[in-house]
Amino acid sequence: MLNPRQVLIGIILILGISFSPLVNSDVLVPTPSIESSSESSPDGDFLESDGNWNLMSGENNKGFSVNELSGQLNLAHGSFDPITEQPPTVPTNFIDNKDYEKTGMKFIQFHENNYQLLMQLEESGHLTILDLLGDGNFIVRISPNHGNALDILTNSDEIRWIGNIQPGYRLHPQLLFDNKQTTVAIIPTNDLSFGGYEELALDLISYGAYDAWCGYSMCQAEIGDSGKFLFNTARDGRILWI
Repeated sequence: MLNPRQVLIGIILILGISFSPLVNSDVLVPTPSIESSSESSPDGDFLESDGNWNLMSGENNKGFSVNELSGQLNLAHGSFDPITEQPPTVPTNFIDNKDYEKTGMKFIQFHENNYQLLMQLEESGHLTILDLLGDGNFIVRISPNHGNALDILTNSDEIRWIGNIQPGYRLHPQLLFDNKQTTVAIIPTNDLSFGGYEELALDLISYGAYDAWCGYSMCQAEIGDSGKFLFNTARDGRILWI
């Protein structure tokens, strides 16, 4: 009969034999990883992992290249530099140099692709961005109670040019020289309140349309006397494009 000491030795031998495959295998050997490397001392093993990284050229860290602004104002009537060139002509009855006083609208052109000033003025309620024309050009509406926004823009080094919007520029060129159009699409400004669409549709009829409807972001009108209708709609500050 085995004494207790012999039994204990036998159990130890059995356990040793049972676990030996695990000890000699990779199961219990830790695998190097990013987590284990990050726990190494700053001056020791961690530096050995530098060989696993590739340096990026400094030129690649500059981000995407941005095209320089051309200084051109691009309209359906034509493109021009508002500082050095004459604007496209429109009929004299669609010119109103006091349009800003009635609509609050202005063309804004920037020197560079940095519009932080414009964003700040909109966030503070000084103006509303009505349209982005591309190439650093915007249409904005100066808020009635923040007339100083125009002074801020005029005195800013970021602004290249500020100009009036003639009523004729709101019209497609074909409408100015072709009276055969019977149906026109109208783009209201994005600051028109929700209830204002129904009122605008009624006003379009009073301007000379046979029928008109307005939905969010667009109106449509059936017109007869296009001359009267276009003259009135081009001067309505709720309308951006016709």
